[in-house]
Order: sequence, then structure tokens, then C-alpha cells
Amino acid sequence: MLWRLLRHQRLLQPAQTCYRPLQIPENPGQRSLSSAPRTLPTVASVLALRTIGSQEDTAIQVAGSVRTIRKQKLRAFLEIGDGSTVHGLQVLLTPNQAHGLSTGDSVAVRGVWRPSPPGKEQSHELHAEEVDIIGSADPETLLARLRSESDFLLAQFFRDRGFLRVQAPAITSSDCEGAGEVFSVSSTASALARTSELETSTVEDEIFFRKSKFLTVSAQLHLEAYMHEHPKVWTFAPTFRAEKSDTPRHVSEFWMLEAEMRTNELEEIMGLVEDMIISLVRGFGKSSFLEELMVARRSWESSQKEEPSIKRDLLPSRWEGLKHGSWPRLTYKDAMQMLQDSVRSGESEFVHQPDWKSGMQLEHERYIAATVGQGKPVRYERLEQLLDIPQDGE
Repeated sequence: MLWRLLRHQRLLQPAQTCYRPLQIPENPGQRSLSSAPRTLPTVASVLALRTIGSQEDTAIQVAGSVRTIRKQKLRAFLEIGDGSTVHGLQVLLTPNQAHGLSTGDSVAVRGVWRPSPPGKEQSHELHAEEVDIIGSADPETLLARLRSESDFLLAQFFRDRGFLRVQAPAITSSDCEGAGEVFSVSSTASALARTSELETSTVEDEIFFRKSKFLTVSAQLHLEAYMHEHPKVWTFAPTFRAEKSDTPRHVSEFWMLEAEMRTNELEEIMGLVEDMIISLVRGFGKSSFLEELMVARRSWESSQKEEPSIKRDLLPSRWEGLKHGSWPRLTYKDAMQMLQDSVRSGESEFVHQPDWKSGMQLEHERYIAATVGQGKPVRYERLEQLLDIPQDGE
């Protein structure tokens, strides 16, 4: 599709300029096909030209997505990337060329590779002669990559630890011990609405399922059934909840990871969860995806008129806290005592007073994470102490 669009826009024709076109060496072991389209250079290959002085004043054609754009009165600066490297390629444009461009757009740029003025962060930049907008990028593209990378890393983690991945059915007759409001499934909605008006035999002919069926809210019961044969099982699949809520913490469809293992030791389960998250974050770092997330975050911050609620250096420190163990451990009883002592001493004020009846609220968890975790997650330690609730109900 990208090749057809570029060919349609005539971006693959030889540049009408006196500068030398960029020469990409062909793989000597690969047969040349005269009918095959020439591949555009990647951002990584263009950035590699910074170490080759003879490649200056070279005509270059490159395609990618807009990471950041800064528009000034006399010029504009564009940073594009294509996934070949975490670093972006800076493009110098005129205000007319930058008109209509925004973060996330997919563009193709033809220009000349030249040195940047002295004192600039980058040694070279691409001076655009022609810019074409291929299309507006889907804002969920980065999220899709996150899901793909997570699925691969999680599968690798559980497989290395002897877990069997299973696929539970999406349509089920169980609501999994009242895990949440369920979506009902029927082949003919009108038949259900007219149940009282039709004869039983007619209804049975129109309704596909003989018993009530729902979209799954959890695969827990199916995993427990598999455990009769396999001691360690897990799944990562779509889950559906029919809870009406306008908060970002409640969605009707999401992917949920669930795992079951034969053990009576809470410590073993908590250790598995900690190892899983550490392995996941380290995997992001090895694939350079973590740095891309930070770049995307900075791009979003630069487009905001107001100061972001989360400081720029806080997110990298959180990721570092996730990568390095071991995480602080705290019993639920000690955590509740810490919250109550903080209120009594006047150190903190909470909207919801910490007590055993109402349990911990989000503001309490944030306080514990900041004071005890200090950049790392906090996990509650022993089951016996977790259930050690005062009998007076304080």
C-alpha cells in the first residue's frame, strides 16, 4: 500500500536536482529483480550518513511518521521516525511545507542531506524540497505495538517457567462467581423480547442457545479445570464487563492476563508476579520499545498548552524502579497503621479516612507507593498477616 501511494505521488522518480542521489548498497547474495520496486532508505540508514562526510549534499527520499513538529515564523522543524531506530530524523521545512502537518501523520519527504549550523544538537538534517502527506496515522498504533510486544514477552516468560497457555471460550454460561455484570449473547434479540408472546416451541426454534449464554468476564473457572492435568496454566485473552461507568478505569472490553498454579504459598505467587513485571519491562528495554514510549510521551507533552500533571523525569524513574528488584514488602496491617499514624501526626490529609471497614482507597495506595516504594511497587507480604483484621472493626 505504501509503495502504491508513493508511486502515485511520483516520489520514487529520480530527484530533479543537481545533487547526488543516495546510493544504498545491494545485498550481493540477493538476485536483482528489475520489476521490483526500489526500497526507500530507512531513518536508521539516513542517520548513519552522519559519519560519512562524502554523503553531504545527497538527494534523499524517506518515509515515516511525524513524532514532533515545531512551527516558527520563517521555518519549521519536523522529526520523523519509521521504527528502524529510536532516534528521529530532523527535517527543515518552510512554513508552507509544514502547513497541515500534525503529530502522528504519515509523510514522505524528498530533500537534501546537509550539515546543521554549528552548535546544534544534531550534526546533519534533511532540507525538504517536497513533502507529501500519505495519511493521518491512527493514534492507537503505538498501543498496538505495546500489545504485540507484551504478548510475545509474556508468552516467553510463562513458557520458560513451565506454564501451559490455554484459550478459554469467549462465550460461556458462567459469570465466574459474580466477577461483574455480564453481556448476554443471543442469535436473535427480537426472539428474546417476544418470549412472552410466543409459544415455547416457537421460541426454541428462534433462539440459538438453549440456555443463557454470556460473554466471558474471566477465564478463572476454565483455568482451574485445566489444573487437574497441568499444574501451571495461563491465558491472555479478551474479557468483557457490562458495568456502566464513565471512568477510564472501567471499559466494556479489555485483555486480561490470568494464571493459575498449584501452590499454597502466597510468597511464591507474589514472587511470580514480581518476576513477570520485571521481565516484561526489561524486555521492552531490550527491544528499544521503552525508549519509543518515552519519545512519544515527550512529543505529547510538547503539544500541550498546560503543564503536564506528571513531571518529565518521573516516568523514566518509575520504569527504572520496575526493572530492578527487589520490591519493598509491607503487610496490609502495617500499611493501615502507617496511614492512620500519618493522619494523627498531621503529616497527611485524606478525603477518605483510612480504616478497616472501608479499606484502602486510591489516595491511600498512592501514599504507600510514594513513601514506601519510592519509585518501586509495594507488595503486601504474608496471607496470615493480611487477614489479621482487628475484631473491634477499627
